[in-house]
Amino acid sequence: MASVSIAHAAQARLAALRHVTVLDHPAPRDPDLVALVFAGIRVAELRRAPAGHAARVHLRLGEWLDLVEDTDEDVACAAIALFLDRVAAVPAAYTAAGDEAERAAAAQVRAACALPMTLAA
Repeated sequence: MASVSIAHAAQARLAALRHVTVLDHPAPRDPDLVALVFAGIRVAELRRAPAGHAARVHLRLGEWLDLVEDTDEDVACAAIALFLDRVAAVPAAYTAAGDEAERAAAAQVRAACALPMTLAA
């Protein structure tokens, strides 16, 4: 059994999801790449951004779908988890409808993460 050390709680929560693997700092020559997330054949990345962290998912052929930018690591990891939940029923094999479903899921995650958060008193 393989073991991976994850120093950040947000990444550990993401790695606890079923069929999800997180590689912490997978590219030493790219210090802004904080983690790669694999869920089946789907790949997401967590990066350092100018004002925090960013998350994006790979669609295919070099096309990436942005989920969040300039936020904290917890929100970026939650955005990846939400995206993976939204596309869980989308077949991994290529179809135009599958690509559109993944684009729609990414748009929903962007919209959900853009909502202002308030704490009730």
